[in-house]
Amino acid sequence: MNPLELLRHHVSGAIERGEAQAIEAIPVINKAQEAMDFINASTDEGRTVYIATMTKAIAFSPKTIAKFLAIGHPAFKLTPSGLYMAQGKRYVKIATHSMNLVGISAS
Repeated sequence: MNPLELLRHHVSGAIERGEAQAIEAIPVINKAQEAMDFINASTDEGRTVYIATMTKAIAFSPKTIAKFLAIGHPAFKLTPSGLYMAQGKRYVKIATHSMNLVGISAS
């Protein structure tokens, strides 16, 4: 049996046995969402968030993030493709759903 036939065999058998429900209790790991939650929690506590690449670190204080929001250009935005950080008028990706592309810390 080729892989497609094997998959059809197992899926058909599961449906016939009444197992046509989604598998539950498997945690979904979403690094972009975790990073965004960490950034929001840290700034809500009044802490400065640091985004570190291999060559530099960028600090975002709660005041800085508020300035970005005031002009209608959020400092961080979460999209279906990942987490982005404002860099001038553009955005750069800092996290995907499976990994962080930079170091994220707060103090």
